[in-house]
Amino acid sequence: MFLVITQLLLWVVVALLIWYVLLQLIPREYLTWLGGAILLSIIVLAFFFPTEQGVATLWYILSFPLRPLGLCIVLLCTATQRPKQRQPLVCAALAVLVLCSVPWLAQHYQYWLIGSNFPIASVCQAQGNPNLVPVVGRPEAIVLLSSGISQPSLPYQPELVEATMSDLIVTTVRQYQLQQQVGHSPRVIIAARPQPFPWQGVSAPWYSVNSTDILEADIIRSLLIAQGVSPTHIFVLNKVENIRQSAEAVGELLPPRANRNPRVILVASVLHLPRASLSFESLNLEIIPRSPSLYPEICALKQARTGIYDIIPNATSLALTSRVVEEFYTLMYYFLRGWVEPCARCLSK
Repeated sequence: MFLVITQLLLWVVVALLIWYVLLQLIPREYLTWLGGAILLSIIVLAFFFPTEQGVATLWYILSFPLRPLGLCIVLLCTATQRPKQRQPLVCAALAVLVLCSVPWLAQHYQYWLIGSNFPIASVCQAQGNPNLVPVVGRPEAIVLLSSGISQPSLPYQPELVEATMSDLIVTTVRQYQLQQQVGHSPRVIIAARPQPFPWQGVSAPWYSVNSTDILEADIIRSLLIAQGVSPTHIFVLNKVENIRQSAEAVGELLPPRANRNPRVILVASVLHLPRASLSFESLNLEIIPRSPSLYPEICALKQARTGIYDIIPNATSLALTSRVVEEFYTLMYYFLRGWVEPCARCLSK
């Protein structure tokens, strides 16, 4: 932690030094143009090289005001600098905070985003959980899109697997078992970022490692094996950074058949499922979507009763709204890159 703080302070000192030198050497009006050119360069680089760590970090900093919490902070900081406009700026920050942290609103933000890019009516069934219904036909593979094995910036520990990832693994195992019940054993493809995690030295009976770092995909593979998936049926994609690259890798792994496109069961988090389905379908892959929270959060939302807790703001709902906003930006980026197309079945409902 001390090293991170030291690096951050050093970057601040370097930035201030460079800015001071630029102010001394370059007239202020030209410096404005230089700042605009640098900002435009970062945006262009983020558009064409989104997986580069340096570019991604710069874009994350620049896009801070475009997220709910960042916008509130910017409005409040601006209010401290402009006394005459303090009241409207503070009111605007309060309005953003309330509208983004009310549970009922956050749930419907997620529903609207998913519903506009995913055929909810054709996937959700009138009764029961669709995750428990055997699929029709024989899929060539079950694709598990990792959402992160641990919380961001935290090392992996066997007893602290991120809750969403645990649900995705359980759903994948369930789909594998359903296929086995009908006499079919498809391969299970794991798509995870090539991000190593420091090993904490906690003993785990189902996993052993000799190195200090382990890959996320290897952790997921061990968890699947521990729950009954045959090691010979598991295939790991270690070099994918995003959903688009995952779809391309799966398309290369599963050649098209003579009479139909390859069929895969796609397991992903409910918020990423629309973008993942559109990405795979754009590469001529037939998708059977599955998500552990699809039924309770989307399919059964209209039948859920609204209580007092649904209108009291909380931090969990603010986090959900932030994820919805980030997913919206990512969807727009995919549309601009031509990686996905608008969902015709969704617009026609």
